[in-house]
Amino acid sequence: MRKREHSYHAFDYVLVGAGPSAMGFLCGIIELHQGKEQTAAKNFSICVIERGNLPPCNRDPKKWFQDSYSLSSCCSSLVKATLPASRDTVIPTGKGLGGGSNINACVVMLPSANDFESWPSPWRESLLSYTQNLQTQDEEQRIRNQSQIHFETRFPSFITEVPLSISKKEDGKYRRVNYYESLVKPYLNEASPVKITWLHGIQVERLLFDVKDESRVVGVECQEDSGSWMKIRANLEVILASGAIETPALLIVSGIGPELQSAPCRKNLPVGYNLQDHIMLPRPMFHLPWTSGELSPNSVQAIFNAKDSNDRFQLLLFDAASYPHLLPHFVASQFRRRAPNRWPPFAQSIFQYVVMIFFHLVWLLLHVLLSCTPIYFILRYCVVSSGISLVTTKSRGCVKVLRDKQQYQVPCRRSQCQVVVEKCYLTDDRDYDGLFHAMKIFDKLCQPWYRQALFEILPGKWTRLFFRNERDWFRWYSSNFSLPYFHWGGSCGMERVVDRYLRVKGITGLRVCDASVMPTLPSVPTALTCAGLGYGLARIIFEEKDNQNQTMKIQEKAKP
Repeated sequence: MRKREHSYHAFDYVLVGAGPSAMGFLCGIIELHQGKEQTAAKNFSICVIERGNLPPCNRDPKKWFQDSYSLSSCCSSLVKATLPASRDTVIPTGKGLGGGSNINACVVMLPSANDFESWPSPWRESLLSYTQNLQTQDEEQRIRNQSQIHFETRFPSFITEVPLSISKKEDGKYRRVNYYESLVKPYLNEASPVKITWLHGIQVERLLFDVKDESRVVGVECQEDSGSWMKIRANLEVILASGAIETPALLIVSGIGPELQSAPCRKNLPVGYNLQDHIMLPRPMFHLPWTSGELSPNSVQAIFNAKDSNDRFQLLLFDAASYPHLLPHFVASQFRRRAPNRWPPFAQSIFQYVVMIFFHLVWLLLHVLLSCTPIYFILRYCVVSSGISLVTTKSRGCVKVLRDKQQYQVPCRRSQCQVVVEKCYLTDDRDYDGLFHAMKIFDKLCQPWYRQALFEILPGKWTRLFFRNERDWFRWYSSNFSLPYFHWGGSCGMERVVDRYLRVKGITGLRVCDASVMPTLPSVPTALTCAGLGYGLARIIFEEKDNQNQTMKIQEKAKP
């Protein structure tokens, strides 16, 4: 799979991004061709443009967190984000063939039918069946992690066999299987009916518009790693599948979005707003040595889903498989704080510089301690973490594009801008109430197991002594220690930015197919749902082309 020469510049469809939604789309296109269900688009040519290079990802699933946040990682890019309590962080976005499935925790769980109640047709009725079909595409490559954590509970719905997109080698080692390998690669051979051109190591800088019709997208402008520029034309459509953060950024720099950010503004749409994510609260506890069983491939030992009349929750139990990579980042990140706005700019800059130095020193110290001393073995056998997650959050953030004022008067490019995520977590008080309720539910659920703990590491019972009531304590705890769950979506939502067929409103020749179009997030990790969106879009396109062909045939017959 080598990088193509510049002579390849015109295709029927240009697919920007190679994440789960793009892989689902390609899988659907190939399936429809092979099954001969439709013949309208028999000779599609598709160009897939991916900013990441090969190889796509680290094969060791235990290192998923390290790959997510490493500055030298070939499978992720980092975007600045703000958290409650004046905390700063960076969030990873996937790169390479497979996109986000190169850096996630490899969990593959089906959404529920209730997740799509507020979605428009045809997704409300069909998306669940699409995800079910994709989950069984390559079942033999996947394993179910059998939990080694044992505790008494009268709730039988704990998922102790977590489905993972991981295979097991003959030597007993686990290997990550991303969505490219599981959904598309098995179909690629010399007899493949679909012509797919792969361009990797190429950054799409902006969309290109028809000079005679500024509401029609005709292609993309790209820059290679070598610095050379190229233009790729789409004879039919450009499909953006770059994720809930990169897709709105690309739309905004191309002039599709809020007037204050897009310049020149071609179409005023609420691009970047309504960004959502699940949120998680960590709760590690120290036990006497609790198991001699083997560690999980990716730290996830068991999952429990719960709901009430208003919210849905998730409890995850983690072991120490990823502790050497996860704990140093989590602890050091507690020191990444923003300077008060009332400080002068130079003081804020100095503060941020000192904070970043301190962050890296703490991270390095903890990484050495966990990797080179017996401390890891204590964590391995004596510490179990639970993560309490609210999966029906009410808080809404936004994706913003920051650039120099002079660039507002000329066409802008993605590489000239900085993208930030703002106000996505705990900006709505109902999320505090939902998390508090979730904690109470899981305290009752896991009471026998919690009782076996010698002490609670975080937040610690002693911290409650400093607050007048439990609500105030919980607000402090969740504001200072809550974490992103890395399931972003909604920034180009259906019926707001795109229609139900994923076409950008007021723009022809352009669709969006990734987590950004989700009206609401599913109650499980979003990768499989994204792949289902792509799979469904393939069917929509085939149906449209088939209808067009039938109309043309009728018109030809009606001619004298």
